[in-house]
Amino acid sequence: MNRHERRLVEKAKRGIRTDLRPSEWSIQGYAWDAKVLNEVEPHGVLAVELASELSLERFRTQYEAARLPLVIRGAMDKWPAYAQGRWALPRIDARFRHVKMRCGEDDDGAAVRLKIKYFLRYCELQRDDSPLYIFDSKPISIGSLRHDYQVPEYFKEDLFAFVPEPRRPPHKWFLIGPKRSGSNVHIDPLATSAWNALIAGKKRWIFFPPGTSRKVVKAKYWMREGEDDEPIDYFTVALPRMKRTLGDKFEYIEFIQKPGEIVFVPGGWWHAVLNLEDSVAVTHNFCSSINFKNVWVETRTGRRGMARRWLAELAMARPDLVEQACALNSRDGYDMEAARVTHHREYRAQMQRRRAKRHMQRMARKRVKTARAVLDNNAPLLEEEDQKSSSSSVETSSTLSSLSQSGGYQYSDDDLLEVEMTCAAMLSSSAAVGNGDSVNLPSSVKQTGSSNLVGVTNRDIVSSDCKGNMNTSERAQ
Repeated sequence: MNRHERRLVEKAKRGIRTDLRPSEWSIQGYAWDAKVLNEVEPHGVLAVELASELSLERFRTQYEAARLPLVIRGAMDKWPAYAQGRWALPRIDARFRHVKMRCGEDDDGAAVRLKIKYFLRYCELQRDDSPLYIFDSKPISIGSLRHDYQVPEYFKEDLFAFVPEPRRPPHKWFLIGPKRSGSNVHIDPLATSAWNALIAGKKRWIFFPPGTSRKVVKAKYWMREGEDDEPIDYFTVALPRMKRTLGDKFEYIEFIQKPGEIVFVPGGWWHAVLNLEDSVAVTHNFCSSINFKNVWVETRTGRRGMARRWLAELAMARPDLVEQACALNSRDGYDMEAARVTHHREYRAQMQRRRAKRHMQRMARKRVKTARAVLDNNAPLLEEEDQKSSSSSVETSSTLSSLSQSGGYQYSDDDLLEVEMTCAAMLSSSAAVGNGDSVNLPSSVKQTGSSNLVGVTNRDIVSSDCKGNMNTSERAQ
């Protein structure tokens, strides 16, 4: 990439991951580990059907009503996107090179966009651990891409089509995923089902059946402090640990999706995806008569304004479904009129909490990294210079000597604030110790086995989020 392309890509990276510098996106070196993308062992029972042999009625009774995942082959053979190669990456580049597409979101949930020509150039050269990932609904909804494929007959009934378009949430997406990108484990929103059609590349899937504990599938027990939680980390770090620990005590289905295959994802199933190759796909979420009850229960509380409009539109076209919805409301004691009063206030509060949570999680990781970088980088300097200081610094020199031998520091979350408050003082002290001044380390600093950071310099910390009133020139010294 030339300088202009690199600058735009780095700007997108900084918007998406505020806790990482662009150079740190490849710090774990997954791109050089062949095992990451090659060691995949299929597991569990997954049905595979040919479209020519699968009728609509059998699909609904055997798979959709039973809520069983399915792979369908042969349903894309007439799509221009697949059969004529209109979604091959060189063709995408030629058709949409100046179109900006969503490749992530910032701390406030706003879309971060990048032109296709820059993104595809990035895909060719990237070595990131968890790369940028185009996941955009606009090209499929209003762009010419919508003419390159057809919704398979099994998924054509979409009751959300009765929702007026301004209120309908995004439900179809165009995907370009470089190798090692993916989506973390999740359940599709509002209990909707989904289908994912792969045009090019390979995808690794894992499914957990409904009712599986959230704590199990999220693998929080098997993630250690400081480890990242990107999709690549889930598949290569957390999932193997979980399998070794639990063995056969939990159910899951794992498989590889190949070009020309459509994966049916029933509502309520946990799933995660990792792109093993540069991949192009399209995916839709939908609500049908089969899963209407589950979707309604989630929608009436999750999207209250939309639910009211949806019910009003269904009253004219599908009164039978309105009866089902009213019966569910009566059974659960749910009052839609009372819910309407508090809808807007609760929705705004929910979005604010969600944004604040994402921001705090990212900033917490950034502060921990900053504190460790400051301590690890300044310890050798402080030890060397402090040997010339007065006898009042004996305790500090002894502490630094032991820390230098161990190679790093460790501190608890409860002591993080004290460490942060010391960051600015330690940075400025790198000049002061040359004059014989002593530096008092926080009492919370403890000895550990080895440092987690290598080659960190003061210049790397200039942009970090240390507390203190130092100016930029003072930090860079």
